[in-house]
Amino acid sequence: MSFVNEYIADEDVEKHSIRDIWNNYHPFNKVNEGSNFRFAWTVDKEIDSFFIPVRTGREEFSNRIDCVFKFGGELYSVKLAKSGTVNFKSDSGHVVWELVMLVGPEGDKLEVLSALKQALEAYGYRGIHRQVKNYSVSCKF
Repeated sequence: MSFVNEYIADEDVEKHSIRDIWNNYHPFNKVNEGSNFRFAWTVDKEIDSFFIPVRTGREEFSNRIDCVFKFGGELYSVKLAKSGTVNFKSDSGHVVWELVMLVGPEGDKLEVLSALKQALEAYGYRGIHRQVKNYSVSCKF
């Protein structure tokens, strides 16, 4: 598997119902068709799998991130907790991801979590939006 960070092409937005997924997490700030909003994902097109952070927590839960992860033809709702450091001056940092919740169909959770770890490694600091050169990723799940 090889996950990469990229902006989502319009045809993929439609194919995977990305706008509907996004709007489900943002009921008061929906992205309408024709909007200039650019969706981004960490994707492995060979296995038709993708990871999209869709919402961060507020205040005491600011380290929590709601995400969607498609794997094996199924869509999972994932809540992750993020901790770590970043130093933009030295272009380095580290992140530790912890699994708070995984909701989806029954199946091989170990395989799903293994693929999710690979997606998070590729996602790095902030996916297509910003990367840090010497940034390490680890998962506590």
